[in-house]
Amino acid sequence: MGIKHIIAWIVQGTESVYGVGRAQVSLAQAIRERGHDVLFIAITEGAYRKICEEKGIQYICLNKPALGAYDASSYLGKIRQYFKTRRQEIGYAKSISEKIQDYNINFLHTLWGNFVSLIGRSTEQNSAHAIWEMSDLVGKGKGFSPNCIFYQLLCFRYNVTVLQNSHFTGNTLNRWPVSAKPFSPAVDAERFLKAQTDLTCLQKNNIPADSITIGSVARICEDKAQHLLIEAVGKLVQDGLNVHVLILGGDLEGKYYDRLQTLVSRYDLNARVHFLGAVPNPEAYYPLMDIHVNLRTYPEPFGISVIEGMLCGKPAFVYALGGPAETVIDNVTGWHIHTPTVDGCYEGFKRAIADRHRWLQMGMDAKAHAVENYTAAKVAKQYECYLEEISN
Repeated sequence: MGIKHIIAWIVQGTESVYGVGRAQVSLAQAIRERGHDVLFIAITEGAYRKICEEKGIQYICLNKPALGAYDASSYLGKIRQYFKTRRQEIGYAKSISEKIQDYNINFLHTLWGNFVSLIGRSTEQNSAHAIWEMSDLVGKGKGFSPNCIFYQLLCFRYNVTVLQNSHFTGNTLNRWPVSAKPFSPAVDAERFLKAQTDLTCLQKNNIPADSITIGSVARICEDKAQHLLIEAVGKLVQDGLNVHVLILGGDLEGKYYDRLQTLVSRYDLNARVHFLGAVPNPEAYYPLMDIHVNLRTYPEPFGISVIEGMLCGKPAFVYALGGPAETVIDNVTGWHIHTPTVDGCYEGFKRAIADRHRWLQMGMDAKAHAVENYTAAKVAKQYECYLEEISN
């Protein structure tokens, strides 16, 4: 390690601490293990206090109302939102600036696009530097969209260093005048490499040991495309294959969930499709799956669940648009499909099932690939290099 740095993560406070939220806590822990000081500054109270206390990470809450988002669809709409929240942001930036002075903070880090102006403004009057780890897409990746222009102006104005969680995500910001640097979310590898499997799950759900078990770990919503999974499996069962499905994630209510239940009934899959709801320990369920899927139809910026499943030694089945197209090596650590339709999934599953004799080796290759590229320890080392580059 070179110079010791102090890094503060700026969060709303009320966000979910799953997915990318969990990843930034893992990154902070790994950075701390490399000898740096870390802390979280929350705008308002929420779940981050508990997880920071559990991990022994310093936590500060400004106790202010949540910062508004720039979520308008048009460039002019974002500008209106920007000026509407500007007074709020100026006050928050002053408070964060005071924390920078009080704690000698060197870097402010955020995941959220609507915090870019805030962290830039907070570092403007001192020597701290702003880092934006892009957690989502900001445009379509072709030309300068209103979103892209808006964030390029902010990043250029405040000299924000931008980290992309995939090349696809970085391309949505375009590459001029600010170009994003490659950077993956930090996955807590130890949690998944040393997971204790919930073997009772198979017994409770009457899943035979010799069946083909396909799993999905994602919120239940149309973008995550559990409907494609269920219909494709329905066709596989009609072909005479013994397939079961584990669906982990909430919410188990609402119109989309009702639609999924209708599909389950239509294909007579009531004994084969198992909705387990949101679970706090997905690492206990990945080992029960032969294949884990990510079928998000809207481009996936990264896809942390893909890496988690690979760390558990399971090959991944993904729609190859966005991050999963980069993290999963087709026919080596899993399978790509290029058409997010029932038939596309059905044909893809037939290809994957034809590779059944290779599943063990593909799972081993998937684990090795994930360990080599996406663990918190690996990512923290790269992050430290970026800190040194920025400092110099």
